[in-house]
Amino acid sequence: MNQSDAVHETVRDRMAPLARLPEHEEPALEVADLAAQGTEMAAVVGADGRYRWLVGPEGRRSAPLVPESMPLTGLQEATELLESLGAGASGAVVVDEAGAPTGFLPLSSVLTVLSESYVLRTGVMGDETLEGETVLPPLVIVCEACGTRNTLHSFDDGVTMCANPVNPHLLAVSWA
Repeated sequence: MNQSDAVHETVRDRMAPLARLPEHEEPALEVADLAAQGTEMAAVVGADGRYRWLVGPEGRRSAPLVPESMPLTGLQEATELLESLGAGASGAVVVDEAGAPTGFLPLSSVLTVLSESYVLRTGVMGDETLEGETVLPPLVIVCEACGTRNTLHSFDDGVTMCANPVNPHLLAVSWA
């Protein structure tokens, strides 16, 4: 899938089946019943048909909601969804405009969509005049041998020459 395909594809196109279970029937639910319906989870719904919670092999749990009409590219900005997935949610319940569950968007699908739609951006980060190196103020060292003030951008002990123009010598430094 390229980025232009993702613009037109919605969450509905990637959702997995999700059984709907009226709230009063949840206690009788068995995991085998879900497998017979071709899913691992069921959305428990209230009398109004709106999502209440998920039930599956790991028991009852909550999950974030995602509108089925959301473009896949919108997942990148779905902060609540991404935070829930980062906190351990296994996916999101997909709901229609009325809030009724229509499917489940597993974590694996979200990760696939994010990796497919990620655009590698190239260019300069920050101040382009830095050219990748840290700009530090010059180092000022006074030579112990002659008292000359040396302004340096680098110093290598035993190699750096003193800036004294009359008497060239190795820069003498005491670090005490």
